[in-house]
Amino acid sequence: MPDEERGAALRRRLLDAALRLVEEAGGLAVTADTLALDAVVREAGVARTSVYREWSGREAFYVDLLRELAGPGWQGPSPYDEDAVLLARRVVAGRLRDLGTAEGRSAVLEELVRRAALVDYQGLVRSVQWRSWVAVVAAVQHLPRAADRVRVERVLRASEAALVEHMAAMWAGLGVVLGRRLRPHVRGWATVATAAASVVEGFGVRRLLSPDSSDRVVVVDGPDGPQEWHLVALTMLSVVEGLTEPVPDYDPDVALADYLVHLAEREAVR
Repeated sequence: MPDEERGAALRRRLLDAALRLVEEAGGLAVTADTLALDAVVREAGVARTSVYREWSGREAFYVDLLRELAGPGWQGPSPYDEDAVLLARRVVAGRLRDLGTAEGRSAVLEELVRRAALVDYQGLVRSVQWRSWVAVVAAVQHLPRAADRVRVERVLRASEAALVEHMAAMWAGLGVVLGRRLRPHVRGWATVATAAASVVEGFGVRRLLSPDSSDRVVVVDGPDGPQEWHLVALTMLSVVEGLTEPVPDYDPDVALADYLVHLAEREAVR
């Protein structure tokens, strides 16, 4: 194996070992001071001197680890829990008859958000990847070299852009089938995606500090009687309704056909 390929394989082995240790630690212990290089070397099964053949020192290795943690390879395609996405689709599929009236579509939207937003939030707070992302955002501000900060921030921004694009497509599809369009002052479904993610992630950060206050449930009168709403879901509904409005002259058959095409196109690019 050429030296260049051998060096790349060694770097990958060490970074993968570090990622496993971060995952075992729960994702939040990502600082240069807490990074135990000896533990990384043991996990990777290589000699300690090999680290210094590929990196100039501990700090350089740490910066590359932050870039790995910030990137889509570690973070995944979306902060949305896949169970939440599938649940949202099941809610729509199970209430197709309700799409024929404005009141029915509003009820489907409420039920979808009430259930899926909670599942999404619960998946987020369990996610080691999300907790590591929080740690990276905090850690990058304390990197001593401006060039290193720029390198990590560039990866963070790229990951964020990919996440927003993924989420915007999801909300656009739901808008089609539920007869919702953007209000005139809203510039694109990316705005809805960003606002919705901010709700879930904001509650997630607050839960790190105060689980009791973040996991409150309120009872709201629903079409079939009182319903329990987690605060994250109730806030999400306010955001979605505030940024979108009903589509006039909605045709449920056309909307459903367009929605199925949208889903097929999204699956094709996964």
